[in-house]
Amino acid sequence: MTKALQCKVIRMETLAEKSLVEKDLIDLANQYLPDNIQLGDAISVEPLSGDAGFRHYYRLATEPSVLGVSAAPDREDWVAFMRVSSLLSSLGICVPAIYAADLHSGTLLIEDLGDKLYQDVLIEKKGKPEVQQLYQNAIEALHIINCCENRPAWLPRYSDGLLRQEMELFPSWFVKKLLDYSVNAEEAHLISFSFDYLVAQALDQPKVLVHRDYHCRNLLHTDDKGPGVIDFQDAVWGPVTYDLVSISRDCYVRWEISQVDKVRDEFAARLLQNKIISEGSVASFPNWFECMSAQRHLKVLGIFARLALRDGKTDYLENLPLALRYLLEACERVSELEPLGEWIKSTLVPRMESQPWYIDWTEAGNEVTVW
Repeated sequence: MTKALQCKVIRMETLAEKSLVEKDLIDLANQYLPDNIQLGDAISVEPLSGDAGFRHYYRLATEPSVLGVSAAPDREDWVAFMRVSSLLSSLGICVPAIYAADLHSGTLLIEDLGDKLYQDVLIEKKGKPEVQQLYQNAIEALHIINCCENRPAWLPRYSDGLLRQEMELFPSWFVKKLLDYSVNAEEAHLISFSFDYLVAQALDQPKVLVHRDYHCRNLLHTDDKGPGVIDFQDAVWGPVTYDLVSISRDCYVRWEISQVDKVRDEFAARLLQNKIISEGSVASFPNWFECMSAQRHLKVLGIFARLALRDGKTDYLENLPLALRYLLEACERVSELEPLGEWIKSTLVPRMESQPWYIDWTEAGNEVTVW
């Protein structure tokens, strides 16, 4: 079979799969949408851009509009999605209502909260008072999430194994596969020591409900419901600083360091008021925060490299320098992590400088600094 014919067959299969998904969504809509949603004579389905995962999104031309979501059942845990959705909704968090779900085909119909991502609004309103209000709303919602009183039995814990598994993406995907660098025994020991320290600091923190990806691409600006929260299916019971790191050291927009420190301290004071942390924990909070930032951005560097190399999503490469900046800034603030930071600067950064995506890490994110 020629290469051209192979491509044609693949394209035909893709079109067939697409029409089948649209048919499944329309069938679900005709059978299960509530009466207050008007279907019209015929439902059209508009594909929308996807995300970093395996999900595909569609907007159904109902009144009001409805979103269809599709992913192979072996690629997405839709039961977890529905469980976390119900939990967040019970706390008063604005999440999309789930109208119907066919777990066999991996298709869902959910409420359409619009398409005003925080990222777009923040950049548009850069330097204006609306930015502060958006973040105040998002942080207030985060306090509500963190105040979830009990861990449901089905909700995973952010365990030692999971924390290490995430960080291992850094040496395996970012260092070895993207930078084509093999660490020696001494460097492997340094990485292992750093991982041990970060795991210990994470496990030492009080545990709360953690969204796990609470940033400007997973928050929607709604008119009157507070921030719409999406992409929550990977939620865990884990370290209290995690989601605050996600939003204040966001890989797509940046805060000034002084603003990060201010919000971090205010957040800790509110946690103390809510009796989530003790007075003794307040002093540890800055170090916990920096260590959580290092852990998260080690993971992010690995994930973005994997998305580019394995999944062909090369747009994520342009976000690597800002993630690197966050990692190195955290290493500079934690003495136990200084050797890791110095090794990255002396050994890995020179290899990055030849990459087309690289910009000076000390300048990364300046163009998207919104607060």
